[in-house]
Amino acid sequence: MKKIFNILILAFFITSITSCELDFQPEGENTILTDEAFNSIEDVELALIGTYSVFRSGGALGGVSNWIGSLMAEEIETTPANSTGFDISQILTLNFNFQNTTVRGMWNELYLTINRANNVILEADNFASGAERDQFVGEALFIRAFCHFELIKYFAFPYEFGQVNEQLGVPLRITASRSISSQPRATVQAVYDQIIEDLINAQGLMTADLDGRATAMAARALLAKVYFQQGDYDNALIEANAVVTQGGYTLNASVNDLWQIDHSDESIFEFNSIVADDAGAAIVGTYSQDNQDPNFYASFEFGELATSNPNDTRSSWYNLRSASSGGEERYYVAKYDRNGQPVINLPVIKLADILLIRAESYAQDNQLNLAAADLQTVRRRAFNDPALTVTFSGQADLIEQIREERRLEMAFEYSDRFHELKRTKQNIQGIPYNSCELLFKIPNSEVNGNPSIQQNDC
Repeated sequence: MKKIFNILILAFFITSITSCELDFQPEGENTILTDEAFNSIEDVELALIGTYSVFRSGGALGGVSNWIGSLMAEEIETTPANSTGFDISQILTLNFNFQNTTVRGMWNELYLTINRANNVILEADNFASGAERDQFVGEALFIRAFCHFELIKYFAFPYEFGQVNEQLGVPLRITASRSISSQPRATVQAVYDQIIEDLINAQGLMTADLDGRATAMAARALLAKVYFQQGDYDNALIEANAVVTQGGYTLNASVNDLWQIDHSDESIFEFNSIVADDAGAAIVGTYSQDNQDPNFYASFEFGELATSNPNDTRSSWYNLRSASSGGEERYYVAKYDRNGQPVINLPVIKLADILLIRAESYAQDNQLNLAAADLQTVRRRAFNDPALTVTFSGQADLIEQIREERRLEMAFEYSDRFHELKRTKQNIQGIPYNSCELLFKIPNSEVNGNPSIQQNDC
């Protein structure tokens, strides 16, 4: 199945100027289509593949969404030369304006992806039926939910569990746009409600299991992450437990086996690569030692923490050496090294992540032995020690251990640290987690074309 999918991706790029190519508008995320863009079920599937291609682009999940939060959370560092650039200096200092091209690119790419997904949902009813139609719609709903989830975490105040979340979120776009649209920002509550509804519907529609494409279990795993970010640990536990017990996933023997061309048993959702379509290229360029001097490195503080225990095999993810330019020592991130492979796959959701979500959700419910068992599973693999046991003095201590394990296990994978600090209500660069200073500005591309939008003004 993976071979078929990769051929389809290649076919899409070859035919990307055909009827199903979706044009990007400089005013914002909108995609302008005519009714002639879709004439068959093949057009719908090519449009879905095109949706994935933008979703995993360097401006969206395949790049910026991975590193930008890590930079704000001071988990990564950049070179002095890179730090003086307009975009990066704003991100480093948390001093944003609406002309930041990196932030604008992420906003535009994520909304472009949403609109493509909406067009797939619209046209699937016209040209497909039965399980095929449901699969297309389910995948599009998964992608739409994921993009809204990324946007709400960066451009809106955090969700506060147990409260009425009427703070401004982001524009909620759930219909296909064939013209420039103006929408106000929905509330945080409304956006999260739609994300959850999309994922619940998606998991009920998808029956196929194609590597590199969304599945019912991927929807449940993402739903677990959404509930977890909200602080809804009861529902996070339900979804995480379903993925762990029903998904058929297993931890890889080695912590280094995830980034490979062949789809691994630990990967719940990933972007597949072929030589003609290197999905991991943006991340490789961001971190990999293959580039001699990449854009970003692990911060020295985090590098010291991550390599402090020589028995933890995850220390192999970091390499302390002198930079080829300047000579100072830096902790290179080796997670995304190609290691002789022409390309690497890009994992987005993995089993270890869901195990740690289940672990903390158990602990929050005071089911401490079950929580410790999940922590132990992840730690045994990391330390290559099947006899390792977890000890703890109580609930608070166990939760703290699980969170520290998450920090080590999920470093540099989709800005988990930044969102984790917000979830756990910790300061970021000395700024309270719910401060307006941590919000990206709504980009000028949106502001200039949408009179209904309200800016994040501190």
